[in-house]
Amino acid sequence: MGPKKSLPTQIKDILRYHANRKDFAEDEEFFSLMRDLGELDEKVHNVKKQILSNRKAREQAKQFQKRLFKTTTD
Repeated sequence: MGPKKSLPTQIKDILRYHANRKDFAEDEEFFSLMRDLGELDEKVHNVKKQILSNRKAREQAKQFQKRLFKTTTD
């Protein structure tokens, strides 16, 4: 199974598929929508990256706190 795709990426893939089948790929609204979805996809990626970074920092803080309490009780 491949990596999960974000919702904007899935929507873009579906629109590309239908654009190729229905020949509306030259429509300005289509291009605008694809551009907006691309920007949204990038924002989603950045938010996911920040969430992962925050989780890692929170886990590191917990580990540090455990070591700190362990050394103060010894």
